[in-house]
Amino acid sequence: MNVLKKINSFGKMEMLTVVAQQQPFPEHFHETFCISLITKGIECVKLKNREIYSEAGSFSITNPREVHSNPVIDNEIPLSFHTLYLDQHTLDTFAQKEGVFFEKRSFSDETLEVAFFSLKKAFEKNDPIVLEKTLKEFIVLLLPHSSVKANDDDFCFKEDWNLIFEFIDTKFKEKITVEDISRIALMDKFNFSKKFKNTTGMSPMNYILMKRIFSAKAIINKSTNLTDLAYTFNFSDIAHFSKTFKRFVGIAPKQYKNNLT
Repeated sequence: MNVLKKINSFGKMEMLTVVAQQQPFPEHFHETFCISLITKGIECVKLKNREIYSEAGSFSITNPREVHSNPVIDNEIPLSFHTLYLDQHTLDTFAQKEGVFFEKRSFSDETLEVAFFSLKKAFEKNDPIVLEKTLKEFIVLLLPHSSVKANDDDFCFKEDWNLIFEFIDTKFKEKITVEDISRIALMDKFNFSKKFKNTTGMSPMNYILMKRIFSAKAIINKSTNLTDLAYTFNFSDIAHFSKTFKRFVGIAPKQYKNNLT
């Protein structure tokens, strides 16, 4: 099921809710900022030189006219989210600055999340006075996550991305550390971790955990020994595996296994 609900529009702004998206979107762009709050699943936004992942409870932002696609990570885990489409002029006006831009595309902010839902309610009521007030409050909280538009070198690795991800793809089942990967990027682990998160939306270890979980999920069947599987993918014990599995998949591995036909 894929449900898209237009909550309301105000001027050039629009608010949409998408429930249980299971289809990918090809390359496209929007004339506005797309500010999404992920409520279920994991969103992937693929830009020219990187993929950015946002978990439930995270904000995901694309800038105006930024070409991107939205591949589906796992067909069995539908993606749900709310999206605010906000034009550059309105954002700049409320921010009282020109050229607001977001280099940090994925982040969590509980205070901003509360403000987002207040804005969503204002859209639903369609009261211009309340909407203007809540929008201003939302933008004030959003602005600390913005930045001056940066060069790719400021946020992306100068080394070939393929070398880094090929290393992770071949080693993620093993006990690898941030130091191991940072050596491939010829960086210290602290700068590497910061740039990796700026580039992908996830810390290096969370990215590895995600790859382990989805790879493990792909081979679970009715006869799978989940404890053995946990050790195969280098989890410390079944409890750690179960907790991480539920975080990314939404249900515990035992429940997922029992639901298989």
